[in-house]
Amino acid sequence: MRLDNKLKNIMFVLGICFANPFFAQLNEAAQNIHGNFQIEMQNCEDDTATGTQPVNERLRYNAFGNINYISGGFSAGIRYESYNPLC
Repeated sequence: MRLDNKLKNIMFVLGICFANPFFAQLNEAAQNIHGNFQIEMQNCEDDTATGTQPVNERLRYNAFGNINYISGGFSAGIRYESYNPLC
């Protein structure tokens, strides 16, 4: 008898866990915040074999980040960019 109750409880919890993804797409008023970021770096070195011009900045980088908000039919986003030559 006790094993049956444990099995029923386990089946109930597993049923809720596996059924949740099926209903996740039905909520039109769901809110979502997501984003990303990226950093690109460049290390400059003198190269006498190719005849390149020496540069004052030894390290350069370009970075940006995005944050997006979606709620129903409304969406908004913000982007921050940065470029800095470092000596």
